[in-house]
Amino acid sequence: NISLRALKEEVRNANAPQFLPFMASEIEKGGIRESTRENRYTTYYLLKEYCEELTIGELTPYFVSKFESWMCTKGYHTNTIAKHLTHLRIYVNAAILRGLMSEEDNPFHKRRISHRPFAHTHLTPFELEKLERLAVLPKQQHLRHILDAFLFCCYTGLRYSDFVRLTTANIQRGATHTWINTESQKTGASISLPIDLLFEGKALALLNRYSDNMDAFFH
Repeated sequence: NISLRALKEEVRNANAPQFLPFMASEIEKGGIRESTRENRYTTYYLLKEYCEELTIGELTPYFVSKFESWMCTKGYHTNTIAKHLTHLRIYVNAAILRGLMSEEDNPFHKRRISHRPFAHTHLTPFELEKLERLAVLPKQQHLRHILDAFLFCCYTGLRYSDFVRLTTANIQRGATHTWINTESQKTGASISLPIDLLFEGKALALLNRYSDNMDAFFH
């Protein structure tokens, strides 16, 4: 059924500022690390999957609650949901700062984002040995690469974000030891590791396996 009221509502919605393009623009031009940018984009694409078009005026407390419930039905962990809601709140605040939304319309006003305490665990020596003994078929060498990269991070204690930034220039072979010299992307702290002394030289053995194309191993 067509009515004058319905037509006016369509025109009003068509001219309303769209949130998703605004969010993508803010993510792209924001002064944040590339890893943070990629993390924020996961929220953007998830929000786009839930709602293809979203005006800023449609960002209400009810919408946020429905989005949260939808993530629950998809099986997301409480802390993962909290992460996405936190990202969404960042760009809602950005819209308020740009004058696209009033503080009174903030859907996160007086809303508490729930987190669940989470204890990080580590691999046991037995579990690590199982990975070391894992057989990979010759036609699945990309899986061998992934496994070796994971083991290398286990042996050195490097974060994934630091591992993928390594190049051959970070590997220095001295008279007595082979060192990794780099800088932590997360903390900015200098890192110097004598990898031939770690885990009985297993990290160095992995490097030697990829000595023909070490940069490809890191990436």
